Amino acid sequence: MVLASKTDLFGNNSDGRSRSMIISSSAGVLKGSLMILSDPRTVASHAAVIGGLFAGVASMDKDAADSSDSITIWTDLIATLSASGSISAGDQVILSSVVNAVESSNVIAVNPQGKLVGIAMDDASGNLVSVRINK
Repeated sequence: MVLASKTDLFGNNSDGRSRSMIISSSAGVLKGSLMILSDPRTVASHAAVIGGLFAGVASMDKDAADSSDSITIWTDLIATLSASGSISAGDQVILSSVVNAVESSNVIAVNPQGKLVGIAMDDASGNLVSVRINK
């Protein structure tokens, strides 16, 4: 599993418009994991729950043994993400059924609203793609 690698953070103070979210105290998450909403203001890693609505990218590691119930995510950035299938520059990309990866929204016939991760900044190459994320 390849984790997101940030290339540029935007927002005030170039902080990626970071947001503090609730997470299960028993969850373990690696920095760069794609995060989805599991309840209002509550997130889980894409590895834990396939599907759901995209929330952002984990900006920190969260140890499963630390009993913490919060995590900070980035919501305004350019990141290099794992690509599943063919993605062209300009494509809207959505969460894939492959853990921690995105795919072109052109592969589905339904409205990707909510599952939208961002816009591909280049063609996928070597199973990686740069994506502009702005939640």
